[in-house]
Amino acid sequence: MIFLHYLVHIVFAGVGTLAFSILFHARKSEYMLCAVSGMISWFLYLICMEQLHTGPAIASLISAFMLTLFARVFAACRKEPVTTYLVTGIFTIVPGTWIYFTSYYLIMNDVGSVRTNALIALKVALAIAIGIVFAFAIPQKLFHRSAEKIKKQRQQPSD
Repeated sequence: MIFLHYLVHIVFAGVGTLAFSILFHARKSEYMLCAVSGMISWFLYLICMEQLHTGPAIASLISAFMLTLFARVFAACRKEPVTTYLVTGIFTIVPGTWIYFTSYYLIMNDVGSVRTNALIALKVALAIAIGIVFAFAIPQKLFHRSAEKIKKQRQQPSD
């Protein structure tokens, strides 16, 4: 049952990310990897929240860090900008719900709920930014080397 739960989440995250990549005007040849990047980020976020019982900020930090690493590998392999995979993949972990509820409670004049939701949204947004910065601190040479290894493996005939 847990497998089905995660499968449904991952599939819908991929479909949502695919739709966003179309709106983002990614190349058609990159749609699949854009969808995979959204699936990766949402899967990692879910695992952190549900299995590791972290808070949303830590889950977003881990997810953003790993997504950025995958986006850099995808970009090196496909010779595309990192933003093609990063922006579309981050779509699934952006704190839209907390931003929505912050504005809702602001309109309803519920100051306590405004503070709570705004603080969570701010923590998640900062965690995403920090995760991206940490992943970009890793030298680009490592990603080009991994891309070269992947290309060599593809070119070798399988026995």
